[in-house]
Amino acid sequence: MLTSFNAAELKLAVNNIERPFMRPFMFVMPEMLAECVLITRPVNELHAILLAKLNQLAEMMNRTEWDAECQTYWQEFGLPANCQIVMLTEAVRVQAQCISARALRHDGPDAAGDERQLRSMKKLFIMNADADLLKKPGGIAFAAQTFARALNAEDFDFITTEVKFPSTTTTMAQLLAAYLMSSAPGKDASQLRKVCDTFNAHIGPLFDQVNRNARRDVNRGRDREDQARTATVLELTRFLRLIRNESLLSLLITYFGYLFNRYLLAKKRPHLRMTLPLGEIFGHESELSHVNILAVQELLEIFFRNALLVNPTHPQWLRSAADFRYGRGLLSEAGILYMEYLVASRTPLLVAPQENFVEDLIWRRLRICLSKSHWFTLAALVCQNIEHKREEEYIKAMEFLYSQLSLDAGADYSCMVFDNTLAELLSDVYERNHMQPSADLLFSYAYRSCMNPEGRDVLAREQSRRCQRLLRTLAAQLFDAHF
Repeated sequence: MLTSFNAAELKLAVNNIERPFMRPFMFVMPEMLAECVLITRPVNELHAILLAKLNQLAEMMNRTEWDAECQTYWQEFGLPANCQIVMLTEAVRVQAQCISARALRHDGPDAAGDERQLRSMKKLFIMNADADLLKKPGGIAFAAQTFARALNAEDFDFITTEVKFPSTTTTMAQLLAAYLMSSAPGKDASQLRKVCDTFNAHIGPLFDQVNRNARRDVNRGRDREDQARTATVLELTRFLRLIRNESLLSLLITYFGYLFNRYLLAKKRPHLRMTLPLGEIFGHESELSHVNILAVQELLEIFFRNALLVNPTHPQWLRSAADFRYGRGLLSEAGILYMEYLVASRTPLLVAPQENFVEDLIWRRLRICLSKSHWFTLAALVCQNIEHKREEEYIKAMEFLYSQLSLDAGADYSCMVFDNTLAELLSDVYERNHMQPSADLLFSYAYRSCMNPEGRDVLAREQSRRCQRLLRTLAAQLFDAHF
């Protein structure tokens, strides 16, 4: 029963059950089909199992077997012809799910097939709306899938003119469509600003979390409001997790990152704020204490996961994802993402230190991430790329290097020291820790002729070479791979 999809085998297994049957919890049924099929009481367990099997095939993205078994199952259900629209809707939903998964796998695109499938979804959406089926269980999910497919294909007209179904998902879809239209090249910037203000006015209140320090009778009403707000957030989450359009992903990361930053400001932790891909399009960040931060963080995790599946080398997404992990205290993940950002942006790995335009904040945070992983020598070496207040970071790195057990081999990294101040500080640490061989090796690299030449161009080339070697070694260490 757990592994078979054959209707005859499943029917025989159900008939052979002698004791009361308890359906496995993993047997989840498609909501719209279940509403149509399971109309008898008590529930026909065979029909419930067949529905669960259809859902399993859909989750497995096995469209071929889904089509084959669907016909057999439908005959077993013995439903009237007026239920055909529900089955057709489910078939199109499964097809859309497979197309969405294919997009994340970066398989070869089928533009003609995708367009036909989108037309089918839009037609079925209108048919379901006319038949008032979208208000039934599963209807909102189909609407969300239709809206997401249209938005991913940048089909603005369908969302803005043809959709009349009132729901929170519809409102969000129309706001996203308005953003796509207003952000197109040649559009007035004031129009984009107006769309962003409207977006914040509609979506922001959904993520409010009320203060519980109030009278009990007031809290009863707030409990009902919280339940409604939670249901709305769940509905939005099911819709937004389907977004694959790069512009919309940047918008969503920016907006929910904006809420995340405002929460950090309210908690007096402004130094942990994340960089937003689209900047301050939602205005200046102010304190926002009563926000459902768990929902905001969950959505950001979803957006980053989808975004980096769509484009794993997008520098702005990598930077924002690294800042987000850093702000949450996930320093190991943040360090890897910062390094991925540096590799994706390419500039730091290819140019000399004086031509490096990576802001100091990244190097400071990377130092902290490396120190958290007990890579204290690498943390000290990274400080060489800091432009302002470099000595302060050196001192912090030296404190760890002197007092803690380092997990990286300091002496082997002497060839990557290109700043004399760091060389002096490291030599002091080696002498205090009675590491004379390491100190001797450091001196041999620090006082080579290429580091003390008569011409400045020779020194610049050597510093650039050592910097590049440091960054490549750092990438190899963090990625656990060698270039």
